[in-house]
Amino acid sequence: MDFKFKPMKNIILTFLFTGCTILLSFAQSSILDFYEADVQSIIKRNPNAKVTLLEKDIANGFMTYKVEEHDRSNLKHMAYFIANNGSKFVAIVSADCQQECIVTDFRFYKLENNQLVTGVEPEPYPIDLSAKVTDAISEKLEDNTLWIKLPQYGTTIQFGYYKIPSKRMDNFIVICELLFDVEAGIFSFSNN
Repeated sequence: MDFKFKPMKNIILTFLFTGCTILLSFAQSSILDFYEADVQSIIKRNPNAKVTLLEKDIANGFMTYKVEEHDRSNLKHMAYFIANNGSKFVAIVSADCQQECIVTDFRFYKLENNQLVTGVEPEPYPIDLSAKVTDAISEKLEDNTLWIKLPQYGTTIQFGYYKIPSKRMDNFIVICELLFDVEAGIFSFSNN
């Protein structure tokens, strides 16, 4: 009697193992995977660099961290986007923070083989949007310092400046926005 159930037991265990393997292969990436890839590339580039995590909001796909290397301090903000088509990518804003923080880089990255790479498909930030953002900023920025706010809540990226250098939320003046369309997996432009 015990002999009859062993083959059935083996079949069930095989199905369970196969099912778990399939589920693990489809495991969701999270913002942590992108953060770890960025940290690894920083350390690979400069083993003496120090990365300090300042804010980690996994549920909302948002992180802030400081990178100290070569007597410089850079602030990085990262926001995680997932489109309904399965595309997953992050936007990273880097700011050089010496006397005041100045945005030095804004890019979108996907994750390939645990490395951040540009070339997200479909391109979430097409060239025509880049031109619209550049035109809006050059028209309205005046003598202020550009700041890019990635979303901790929602899916809107804001371009603007602070009225005074305090970086308080209520002093931020929005020039334009990129609104993420989750269905299409791309951004659209909104001029304020």
